[in-house]
Amino acid sequence: MDVELIEENDRRAISVLVFSGPNNSFAHQLVSRLRSFDGSIVAYENEMSTNRLVIPLNAIGYIETDNRHCRIITADGRRFQSQLTLHELETRLEGTDFLRVSRQQIVNFRHVELVRPEPNGRLTLKIGTTYIGVSRTYARDVKELLGISESGR
Repeated sequence: MDVELIEENDRRAISVLVFSGPNNSFAHQLVSRLRSFDGSIVAYENEMSTNRLVIPLNAIGYIETDNRHCRIITADGRRFQSQLTLHELETRLEGTDFLRVSRQQIVNFRHVELVRPEPNGRLTLKIGTTYIGVSRTYARDVKELLGISESGR
C-alpha cells in the first residue's frame, strides 16, 4: 500500500482517494473506517417524534436496546431513539471506537473513563456516571482493544 500526504496552503477540507483493484475487501474496509471519522447517526427525540436529529458519533457515549427499541445515549446523558436494531448499528459502527460489550449494549470507547475487572471474567466500564457491564462473551474483545492481557494487566 502506498500512502502519500500532500499539504496545500489554500486547502480547507481533507480529500482522500483510494485506488484499488475490483472487489478489494481491504480497500472497502479502509474507506469505511475513513468515513467513520466524520460519521453520525440519525435518531429521534423519542418514540413518537417525527423530527430527525443528526447525532455525531463523537457525542455518543453508548447505545442500548431493550429488544424493542435502541436508545442512543450521549456522553452528556441526553437520550434519543433509533429505528435501527442494535445489530444494524453495530454493522454501521464497524471500524470506529464503538464495540459491542453485551447483547444489549455498544460502547464508544472514547468516553470510557474506567475499566474494572469483575468475577468470572467480566468487566465493568464507566462512562460519566453510568456503569456498564461487559459480558464474558465480549470481555476478550474489550481487553484486546485496550491492550489488557488475560491476566488483567
